[in-house]
Amino acid sequence: MLENLIELIDKMSQTSEYRDGWKEIEPTIGVNHIVTLNWPKFRLKLVSFKMPHNWDGAVESAERIVPLDTLYVDDNDVIHWKTKANAELLDWDNMERALVVDIVDRFLAGEWTPPWKCGFCASRHNGSMKPRWK
Repeated sequence: MLENLIELIDKMSQTSEYRDGWKEIEPTIGVNHIVTLNWPKFRLKLVSFKMPHNWDGAVESAERIVPLDTLYVDDNDVIHWKTKANAELLDWDNMERALVVDIVDRFLAGEWTPPWKCGFCASRHNGSMKPRWK
């Protein structure tokens, strides 16, 4: 499975302008083939997804993987995290599920920070700290 995961992450990064940043991402594998992509420099979980059992090895199918986290993209291209607290506040039916590749690319571009906690959240959320990988 580890070999397939490395290949999958490589395919996910192939069309990204942040390919070098993808190399810094640290995957962890949990029970039931749950993969979490982490940014170790911030001690931050970016996104989790289930490793596809029947992945065909194609870039296109790697780019269509949906995260387990309830992340959605609205018409204004803003990522929202659906929680119990905001379940009734937004029109989730008219939003598309975010994709793993889009979430990671937006993080690497400094355009999005996961809403969950990390070691550097205050600095990340105010925009004063961007991911660096060079």
